[in-house]
Amino acid sequence: MPEGHLALVLVSYEGEFCHKWWLRDQSKSFSQRYQFHRLLDIDNKLEKTFFDSKTNFEDRIALLLSLMNLTILPYGGIPELQDAPDILAYSSNNDLYVVECTTDGIDQKGKLQRLCDRARDIATRVQQSSVAIANLFPVVFTSLPRTDITPHLAKLEALKISVFCREDIERVIKRVEAPPTPEDIRIAVQALIPTGTLVQGVPVKQ
Repeated sequence: MPEGHLALVLVSYEGEFCHKWWLRDQSKSFSQRYQFHRLLDIDNKLEKTFFDSKTNFEDRIALLLSLMNLTILPYGGIPELQDAPDILAYSSNNDLYVVECTTDGIDQKGKLQRLCDRARDIATRVQQSSVAIANLFPVVFTSLPRTDITPHLAKLEALKISVFCREDIERVIKRVEAPPTPEDIRIAVQALIPTGTLVQGVPVKQ
């Protein structure tokens, strides 16, 4: 199967199922972006060291979003645009994600309200422009585990902010070889908006 990326092998004996294996060609990928990425990240260091450094967490999130086939506009490192979110990311079906990244407390110095306000300002400007946006979501990416954000769940729910914690990001990293569809990404983001002080759903559909 020279063009095949992935194959399911089933073994049976006299009509009785025995075992199954998934076999894949490590030299191929379902994502051209991931193939380009692998030209540089030969040893899969992105996944292995993703949370090792606090100083470039935002850059890693930007790369991860790009590998998920989102188009990104990074603003966090530009001093003249400090009133902007860290990243704008949009999908091919016109969903826009207003993204903030943090390795500390997710509501430090009023970060959540500031993200909500920025998202509302962007939504207002969208209505006054010719930009076509289907949905707009404020999203926080944090290196903290989910247990550390419990005190902020009610506020996240009130502000309708989606939150990707360390566990969620780790699952997203596993999907870069075969990214989900834009609709699956939207559903995943919506599922990570706390409801009833609980976060429902999973980050990326398997």
